[in-house]
Amino acid sequence: MKREPSPPRPDFAAEAASIGFEFALDDDGQPYWDESVRYVDLHALCLELVGRVVESDALLTRLLIPRHAWRPIAESWRRRDPGLYGRFDFAYGAGGPPKLLEYNADTPTSLFEAAVVQWRWLEQLIACGCLPDDADRFNSLHERLIARWRVVAGGNFVHLACMMRNVEDRGTLAYLEDCARQAGLATQALDMGDIGLAGSTFVDPSGRAIRHLFKLYAWEWMFADPFGNAPATRRRASSSRHGR
Repeated sequence: MKREPSPPRPDFAAEAASIGFEFALDDDGQPYWDESVRYVDLHALCLELVGRVVESDALLTRLLIPRHAWRPIAESWRRRDPGLYGRFDFAYGAGGPPKLLEYNADTPTSLFEAAVVQWRWLEQLIACGCLPDDADRFNSLHERLIARWRVVAGGNFVHLACMMRNVEDRGTLAYLEDCARQAGLATQALDMGDIGLAGSTFVDPSGRAIRHLFKLYAWEWMFADPFGNAPATRRRASSSRHGR
């Protein structure tokens, strides 16, 4: 988190009165509700960095992003194409604050564990009396993923792909497909190797055009693949991301 100055709302007194916030000032007339500072989350800070990177050839080069990917990445950023989720990885050590190792918004896993396995653990600990009946967990990841799918996919048909031989990726993909279906979306899961190229369009094994794709497959791999510079890849780079 980052703490930064924030200009107080000039009409706050009227706003407080309109919602019945009668104790906005303490007994001495001093502000009880302080709007002079605010906290910005790490996701927002990462997006701020992305905004600087896409405008800098030097930074794009330093990050080893291939030149043929620069334009579609920048176009996607300027359109503010939505992302689905991301995962922060931290290292904790004695005597110091946590250190951010990575913000993985390209191929993050750990969803099934955090959303399903943890919930079942909680339910069973409550059932055996190890936890009180009103115990709950911190995250609402499952519900938020379902809601986010509706925003990202907009009701469109969604393909989901990964390297199916990887059991972790396959399990994560199955869970995300279930969330998408709970959001009311029609879906199809497939292996990355089953994606074909018909002219300038990616297609699934049945020949259906892939318009919206969730992938557990790193962009650096895609851009390095033989079709990495194909027009279809450039379009997918700007419309089919699953995270940012």
